[in-house]
Amino acid sequence: MAEAATSKAISKIIEQSIFLYGVDEQVRELVTELGRMRSFLKDVDSRKQKEQRVKNWAEEIRDLAQDAECVVEKFAAEVKQRKGEDIACFCTILANVVKEVVVRYRIGWDIRKINKRIKSLTKSLRTYGIIHGINEGETSFREVVLQSGAIGVERWGGTGGGHWSYRTKGLVKQIVVKHGLIIDSIMFKSIEENGVMESSQTFGGSGGTGTTEINIDCPSEYLTGISGTFGLYGPNRIIKSIKFHTNLSHYGPMGSVNETDTNFSFIMQSGVVVGFHGFSGLYLDAIGLYVMPARISLLSL
Repeated sequence: MAEAATSKAISKIIEQSIFLYGVDEQVRELVTELGRMRSFLKDVDSRKQKEQRVKNWAEEIRDLAQDAECVVEKFAAEVKQRKGEDIACFCTILANVVKEVVVRYRIGWDIRKINKRIKSLTKSLRTYGIIHGINEGETSFREVVLQSGAIGVERWGGTGGGHWSYRTKGLVKQIVVKHGLIIDSIMFKSIEENGVMESSQTFGGSGGTGTTEINIDCPSEYLTGISGTFGLYGPNRIIKSIKFHTNLSHYGPMGSVNETDTNFSFIMQSGVVVGFHGFSGLYLDAIGLYVMPARISLLSL
């Protein structure tokens, strides 16, 4: 429940970020911290922690995420309402500017308070040994950062192989997945504004008994997220199955699904996937996303 509330809050903030200019820094920090908290909650869930103190912190994280979502939704609603108002004269324009400054100050203050609560909670987690107790010495937070106008969403899977990153210059047009019992490799093609097709390198190994080509009918169709599973394959934690979601359909799953594997999912209502990152070697070890609000990215790409 807490992890779902945190994921929902992150998705909602991304959707409404078109209305959040002027408070970008606080919003970036908020998304980063919520992403870390969501990773912490996934670690808690995967290790089936039953301690009461862990449950209490999970509930606190859920409350923080819900408060953040309410603040952002309320602010976006006020901005939408003002944009719909008729501007009759200079005095009206001036009054609206003053209102906007006041509202932005208020949301900035509210978001700073939530960020302060998150930092206090994080400090408590470290003080009482919750992080290390759950992760057996490993970090339990993964970064969610803003990179060149896009939000980088945490990657799922293991840390084997080398790090890779692919940002599109347009919309993702085609995805080629090689797979068998696992996801062996993945490759992307995107189409630029001038119609030129750009291909990424292949991320992963040369294995796989099957190849699936996913063709996306952009610009009317575009990627909105991914889901799948990861788990152990020999000594390595890798991506075991994957499904791609668009605003019109979904493709997959490819690979194999085992009840002992860990599920992952990040699907947006009003966002678009503009890139991927992860780890790969002989297989696709991990995968994450770069995302933007659909209204911004579809206008700018």
